Amino acid sequence: MLFTYFIIFILSFLKCTTCVLSSSSIERCKVSDETCILKVANDVLHGSYEGNADIALPSIDPLISKVMRVVQDSGPVVIEATMTNFEIHGFSKGKFKKFRGFDKNVLEIELKAPSGVFKGPYKLNGKILIIPVTGEGTTDTKFIDLNMKMTLPLTNTTRNGKTYYKIVNPKMTFDLPGGDIYLSHLSSFANTFINWSFGIVVSALKGPVSIPMVQLFAEKINAVFDKVPYEELFLES
Repeated sequence: MLFTYFIIFILSFLKCTTCVLSSSSIERCKVSDETCILKVANDVLHGSYEGNADIALPSIDPLISKVMRVVQDSGPVVIEATMTNFEIHGFSKGKFKKFRGFDKNVLEIELKAPSGVFKGPYKLNGKILIIPVTGEGTTDTKFIDLNMKMTLPLTNTTRNGKTYYKIVNPKMTFDLPGGDIYLSHLSSFANTFINWSFGIVVSALKGPVSIPMVQLFAEKINAVFDKVPYEELFLES
């Protein structure tokens, strides 16, 4: 049950701290059983993406970030971006390819999504290639074949005789070979020009985008680790 709680938080970056799980929610796994853990992760991704009132689970597709800042100060893309109530649609059509490492104190997660959309309001300052992009608007940017890989090192502390995980120094990379960028405050020509160089733009923003995303990811998972001890996450080995 509590293992399911943890998986749900990872998938949706949830803020819920009072969720109550039913005893029949889903199977728990042994910490070293990578096959079981991977199956549980994909079962939740595909079966509960719209939410589940029985366990107070909100939608995990879309995923919503209240505030995200991206800063890149050199190269073909020089930009400061702030996005609020930012939505990512499409993960329910994806699949976890890897979900392991609890027994080695380094989580390795790989998620592939065939298609989806990033959407929401933004404020931009700077330029993309030769196009000035300073202004405000909304984006409805499509992605194709998004592949995310996360490495989340774990430390642990002991409280009241139980062990609690904490993520430190998280890292993330992603590949995005295709998509269509749309910024509403720009002209049709400007959007078309930016998309002609889609690969260059994505390559320039990989690092700056990965940093706030993985920090948010770690923050939400650590909220769970702080409340649920290791001994209640997994079956006994």
